[in-house]
Amino acid sequence: MMLQPQILIDKFVESTDPRSVQYNNIAKLRLSDAQLREYNFPRKSTTPGLAYLPSAHVALDENRRKCDQCGNEFNLTEYDQESVNQCRYHPNRKTDQNNAYLCCKKLYGSFGCTTNYHVTAQIAYNDLATFVSAPTCDINYVPTQADIFSLDCEMCYTVAGSEIISITVVDIGGKVVYDTYVKPTHRIVNYNTAYSGIDAKTLENVTCTLSDVQGKLCSMFHSKTILIGHSLESDFKALKLVHDMVVDTSVLFIQHRGRRSPVKRRLKTVVLDYLHRHIQLDGTGHSSLEDAQACIDLVLLKIQQQTR
Repeated sequence: MMLQPQILIDKFVESTDPRSVQYNNIAKLRLSDAQLREYNFPRKSTTPGLAYLPSAHVALDENRRKCDQCGNEFNLTEYDQESVNQCRYHPNRKTDQNNAYLCCKKLYGSFGCTTNYHVTAQIAYNDLATFVSAPTCDINYVPTQADIFSLDCEMCYTVAGSEIISITVVDIGGKVVYDTYVKPTHRIVNYNTAYSGIDAKTLENVTCTLSDVQGKLCSMFHSKTILIGHSLESDFKALKLVHDMVVDTSVLFIQHRGRRSPVKRRLKTVVLDYLHRHIQLDGTGHSSLEDAQACIDLVLLKIQQQTR
């Protein structure tokens, strides 16, 4: 049974400053430790620099993985070859009003129009290293709305799994405070362009690395910083980030279906239902800025609903 967002939180230092009031209102929506585990957020290990994932997205076999594109199992030795066309898939699995794939206009259920390497976001046990956490905040520090950010990342597939290729961070007012492309550590086998909007040319002269991004985030954030986003567990895995103060709109607006287990919905759908606006328009790729700003608006809406 999935848990609901935590309402009661550790008591913060009281303040009449409205900026702190807003912080505390949003902090009430943060995921509990049990939820962070349930939704498979990276958690801190007892060994510095390491992390662990509470559930099954860690690959058990050293060489076997499940392909995210076609669903078949494959062997990582495939990447030793310069070019492999074993995976057949549709790069844009969305369909139009005629039930045809947007990428090729073939009807839903038809064989894939593209062949490439198999790809996977599964992580090997020995990849759960080089994780970072924001520095611990002074116990007497009174956080304010200046300590609230929303972030969104775009990822590609490499021979090591899913890696970050861009990140955007905005403050509570929706202003961009950090935005950069990122050069993956390993060889890219699929840029995921249909969803990321990023291709080889985009990253051609990029020098920023994951380590650079981690350093920047740790200089901006601390242990009481609230991070907002949609299904942030994927972003945190790609960033190799462990953080506790998380407000996740995929959980805030989770869909309950009678007796069946609650289901996370796509950000695009939630934004349309609750904010009545369109994002992630077909054919343009995702905008990290647009997605991050939308998550803030959803959280502010939730606060308004609870204070009426």
